[in-house]
Amino acid sequence: MTGAKYFTGSENSLAFAFPTRSGANRCVITLTPMDVYTVSFSRVHGTTVTPVKVYEDVYGDMLQDIFTRETGL
Repeated sequence: MTGAKYFTGSENSLAFAFPTRSGANRCVITLTPMDVYTVSFSRVHGTTVTPVKVYEDVYGDMLQDIFTRETGL
């Protein structure tokens, strides 16, 4: 539904790209030792990476709302 692609995972994080005309086009979701998430959005264009927004101390039930608010998808 969002067109997300280029999924990359590690032991405690998930990164992916998604299409957008403006704003963020990359997202990294990291599970912290406190059992909450840090969600980072950035804009990648060529070799330039521009941080857009970082949300800390995010509970699992908040992930969808944050993604929708930030991307409009």
